[in-house]
Amino acid sequence: DVDFGYYPRAAIGSLVWEDVNGNGVQDVGEPGLTNVTVRLYDSGSNLVATVQTDTNGVYAFTNLLPGTYYVQAVPPNGYTNTLVQAGEDPSLDSDMNAAGWSGPVTVISGETRKDIDSGLYLPALLKGYVFKDSDGDLLRDTGDGTITNTLVRLVVDGEVIASTYTD
Repeated sequence: DVDFGYYPRAAIGSLVWEDVNGNGVQDVGEPGLTNVTVRLYDSGSNLVATVQTDTNGVYAFTNLLPGTYYVQAVPPNGYTNTLVQAGEDPSLDSDMNAAGWSGPVTVISGETRKDIDSGLYLPALLKGYVFKDSDGDLLRDTGDGTITNTLVRLVVDGEVIASTYTD
């Protein structure tokens, strides 16, 4: 009446990549990011393991007990998380939310999940000047004064996505 049960362990892993165009989809030519910290937590919010991505942006957590886990990719300085679950192909999207966390990832005995990806991008910076073109040459020259407290809007596809006032 002494029984033994054996089961193969599970694994979770995939890719952390630079989403160059910020569309939330792994496009051809977008590189994996090296040395990104990826953490694995169990369903009780306990840290199970921490790994770094390899030179291709690949990470893996192996030898896991069956269960439910959460993956967290920590963006390197300057990077931010891309759109979550964009596009129509779940194998090519980012599975991390704006805070860098996956939803629950459940693995069963012997299962390997290779679809928990993280897309990161470097945000663009747009800046310029609102100025009085004193000589009318359409260039900002010495002597052209700045104009303060002017509303500037960033419009994409006809929609205002950001606005600010000049200083």
